[in-house]
Amino acid sequence: MASRPKTFFALPITKERPAIVIVTQAELVAKRLQQNFSSEGAAHVDPSQRRVVALYDDRATAIFLTDDWTGTSPANRSILVHEMVHHIQNLSGIKYECPMAREKPAYI
Repeated sequence: MASRPKTFFALPITKERPAIVIVTQAELVAKRLQQNFSSEGAAHVDPSQRRVVALYDDRATAIFLTDDWTGTSPANRSILVHEMVHHIQNLSGIKYECPMAREKPAYI
């Protein structure tokens, strides 16, 4: 039997799950504004709508999703996967030269 690879997409495997927090759109925007000032965490912004659809908080090790997120569509699930990448980056202590560099693996 083949052994399981130790990493996927150059990210280590972790078993620690993030908290999932459902919030209103207004609460998510407020949290995003707080992150802009602290440079803590990463947020996923839908470029076609220019609205925050989810974000990951490094300190809280939590993914914040809007209360209209259902997880029933591929687009909804991709948002969760994107934020999970940020969770793995955080737990692994991976550092990037800028916030946009941190986003690249999450979009892949």
